[in-house]
Amino acid sequence: MKTTRENEINYENMRFSRLAQATLGEEALMLAAANLVRVPPSDMLTVSEEAAADHATEVAAAYLGVIGKTDLAEMTKDEAHQFIRKLLIAYRAKHRELVLSQPPF
Repeated sequence: MKTTRENEINYENMRFSRLAQATLGEEALMLAAANLVRVPPSDMLTVSEEAAADHATEVAAAYLGVIGKTDLAEMTKDEAHQFIRKLLIAYRAKHRELVLSQPPF
């Protein structure tokens, strides 16, 4: 039995498939399907993930400049928490922006 979320994902995939086929033809549909099921190796980043990581690194480096520390061992628990928080938030926001701005195929 499928969950509601699984049904929503299946519906979105069907909708996308129909749109790709109608606008771009059979070949584009096949390429899009391959990209939807492709799982990159766990030790590699996709192009958008790499770009998001670069952006997050810049944001995190700027925070280190603000607190005047580059040695993680010298950070307080709160500073270390804020460092990781800024890194993750910047990564997530940039990755979402990139994914939403690019076609899925």
